[in-house]
Amino acid sequence: MTPEERIRLKRKNFRSQVIKYFQFLIEEFGFETPMQESNTREDGTVISDTISYLNPVSSSKVTLHNGYNTSDYRFQLLIRDGFTGIRQRLYSVFREDQDIQQNYLEEVATLLINHLAKIETDPA
Repeated sequence: MTPEERIRLKRKNFRSQVIKYFQFLIEEFGFETPMQESNTREDGTVISDTISYLNPVSSSKVTLHNGYNTSDYRFQLLIRDGFTGIRQRLYSVFREDQDIQQNYLEEVATLLINHLAKIETDPA
């Protein structure tokens, strides 16, 4: 598999796994359908994908970002508190530690569920 084919497959798997594992944001926490964005270089090469979920009630935002080029080469889970505006990086995975199937996203989803459940039960 060429590096380009590997990135294409990783991107496809990233997008589908995020939709699969993070559906709970919509169903359980009231977030809207996610917005998807890809960033490209001038030559058309995709350098990152970003999938963002926004909660219209709290204005909180969950962002899943995966970078594929040499200067932005990791996955990050970011959350912004809608009331305070504070942003946190809850999780990060370097490109070389990611499997091509992007199965690590299941663990990330569990971490986020626990984080959001804790906020709901203990807002202070």
